[in-house]
Amino acid sequence: MNVKFGINFIQDAPLEEVIRWWQLSENQGFEWVGIPDSPILARELWVSCTAFAMSTKTAGFSPMVSNPVSRHPSVTAGALFSLDELAPGRVSLGIGTGDSALYGIGLAGAKLSYLANYIKAIKGLLRGEEVEWEGKKFKAEWKRWAPPKNIPVYVSCHGPLVTQMAGEVADGVISGHGLMDENIAFIEENIALGASRADRSIDNIDVWQHPIVIIAENKEEAVERLGAGLSHFLARFTLDGKQIPDKFKEPIGELARGWKLATHGRAAPNLAKMARDLGVQDYLVERGGGQLGSPQDIADGIEKLINRGVKRLMFLPLMDDKETAIKTLGGIIKGFG
Repeated sequence: MNVKFGINFIQDAPLEEVIRWWQLSENQGFEWVGIPDSPILARELWVSCTAFAMSTKTAGFSPMVSNPVSRHPSVTAGALFSLDELAPGRVSLGIGTGDSALYGIGLAGAKLSYLANYIKAIKGLLRGEEVEWEGKKFKAEWKRWAPPKNIPVYVSCHGPLVTQMAGEVADGVISGHGLMDENIAFIEENIALGASRADRSIDNIDVWQHPIVIIAENKEEAVERLGAGLSHFLARFTLDGKQIPDKFKEPIGELARGWKLATHGRAAPNLAKMARDLGVQDYLVERGGGQLGSPQDIADGIEKLINRGVKRLMFLPLMDDKETAIKTLGGIIKGFG
């Protein structure tokens, strides 16, 4: 079936313990591991990436995701270049407009034009070219290297405009827009639109879907742990143009305002009752891809997504017991190899 699986979880434990999770992920067959960039919530990104590179052998890895505001492009390019020396061909860059790393310290996310220029600067530096960033021109002066370094850049996308931009300048998309049939088609249409602006083909752009996963005794228990689901991501910047039915826009916005960045990357069971009362819980669960419940529920959900044409799944397990999540998901994906 040529289906690929990845896993993304926050490194919010001592690195010695997180390294064991990463090694287990690799052994369980995950081809790509995401390492969040959220300095006030998790262990520092580039230290974590280095630990991953030196403690694993085959799995790909990347920030999932970094941002263009708090990290200068020369810093990000230098880190990627150095990591590629430690783990050749395994590192990529996941980037977005900015989330908890920025909002958690009182900053705002970047405009799309800013992010697009940042990606161009990164790729230019890795090709050995002179680039311009915020009015300053510079190029990589690393010794004993052979440009270009072909390190893929993936953009985190939750709406049409950022998806179009990714299709224009990036190598891939990490989509959190939704997993209903119309959501998948919408993302593909917008990637293709952006790609056409740069005379590119969508066939050359790698698309990964990024569903939330919660494993429990049954679906009902998992939904209770989930809480607000995709609301935080769908409500950022604007609710318009994101395929949200008008009747759900206001309640999703209200739910999103209840999301606490201090617990970002974890389940939000405190919002479950609120989601039910506002009448959006079922919609958020369906749009999120339904990766909730028992191992059989998860397997059935994966099969449905594959039947919808999804070939790349990056799981986001919002569970405290990461080891159990990795082992359980690893056992499930073996049935889709």
